[in-house]
Amino acid sequence: MSTPSNAMSPFDTAAGAIAITTSSTHSGGVEAAMTSVAPSIRYFEDETLETLLSLLGLEAGDLDVRFPPREVFTGNWHPILVLSDATVFHQFRFWPPAVAELKQARGWAGTVTVLHEAAANDFLARNLFPAGRITEDPATGSAAAAVGAYLRFSGYSHGGDRISIHQGAHVGRPSLLTAVIPAEGGITVLGSATPIGA
Repeated sequence: MSTPSNAMSPFDTAAGAIAITTSSTHSGGVEAAMTSVAPSIRYFEDETLETLLSLLGLEAGDLDVRFPPREVFTGNWHPILVLSDATVFHQFRFWPPAVAELKQARGWAGTVTVLHEAAANDFLARNLFPAGRITEDPATGSAAAAVGAYLRFSGYSHGGDRISIHQGAHVGRPSLLTAVIPAEGGITVLGSATPIGA
């Protein structure tokens, strides 16, 4: 299947229409760009945060103090945790059924997003999505949009910033997503696309 340059199509979701643009790259690949709905953010309930940390084998001291835990909506609700230590980020484990139960109870239709800042504007991400045999998602556009919104709300990022998000290494499918953060409104996420059918 070939993809024409600069093809645009709306994607109807429960949160509203999402604009998706595809374009051909110089190397012959395909890049997709998705712009989220206008985001919103809310605080964790203390008990919910304690439960989530416990399910991941984490403690409050594992969190990066610069990035307070929040729940972010960019079409789906994504809880976001940022860990200060790279080793803890790479090595934490979780029991998928228990995380799935908490996701359902809290209405988190998106992934549970766990981050570590590798460098300025460069984050490692693990997106927990226990569903059947799947435990972590290798590339999550909606979560990348939530990360961009979270970083704007927190004051880390400003209009025009681009955030690199490396995801999928823990499930053997490394990916790179880019969140483009405007001063206001939805977050645009860029990434390579793979055709899956006619």
